[in-house]
Amino acid sequence: MLDNKWHYTDKNDYPEVFGKYEDEHYPQIPCLVEDIGFFGIRYWNVTEQCWDGEDADDYFCSKESIVRWRYLDSLLKEK
Repeated sequence: MLDNKWHYTDKNDYPEVFGKYEDEHYPQIPCLVEDIGFFGIRYWNVTEQCWDGEDADDYFCSKESIVRWRYLDSLLKEK
């Protein structure tokens, strides 16, 4: 479900495939993430279950390394 709330990885809450990403062979979901004070845009790699960098093409960190995240698409719709 696409929403605009914070999700916490310590509760095993990770992005789900939705909308336009459902038709992709290798879906990567854009998110605003926090990693202990650092905020940035990272892509949830659904296939590999990890976070990819801001170019969505390389491994950035393991799924547990991010503290919390929000769907970027929902934030853009708030404006």
